[in-house]
Amino acid sequence: MSSADLVKVHVRVPSNPRWEFQGERLESLWARPVGPGLYQLDNIPSADHQLNYLDVVRVKEGVSGHGDALEVIGIHNRGGQTTFDLHFPELGIFAMGKKRARRALLDTVKGDLNGTLERFGDDWYGASIPKERKRDAIELFDHALQSDVLTMFGTSGHGDRWSGMDR
Repeated sequence: MSSADLVKVHVRVPSNPRWEFQGERLESLWARPVGPGLYQLDNIPSADHQLNYLDVVRVKEGVSGHGDALEVIGIHNRGGQTTFDLHFPELGIFAMGKKRARRALLDTVKGDLNGTLERFGDDWYGASIPKERKRDAIELFDHALQSDVLTMFGTSGHGDRWSGMDR
């Protein structure tokens, strides 16, 4: 399949006191049709809703206020990935060392850990890691946290933990 086969699916995201917005909202995700009412997610979710890159989800048509848009109503099959949020310190104009360290960490995620990355903001990335490399990822991110390459990382909404919250 090509990127032309991708469609948007929508996930309801409940209010979370840690986030700036209040009230329910929708997150749009790219997905590929894989069967009747089934779609495989093709990007990393940024919100708190238990989904991961490559999960196959069930959908229904007709998201209220969005016409015939597709809404995720459940998970059909897990895609074998763990999603991490990576938060980096702000980069100032004299931060070449930090930029190199950030790039090295992101390259390790893509290369050594066989992960996928998505940039959600200037200092915020999503990393999708195969489940069999999860322990390696946590060790890498813990080291990056101790070295001040990361300000925090976690799998909030993905059933795990956060590190660096007390910094």
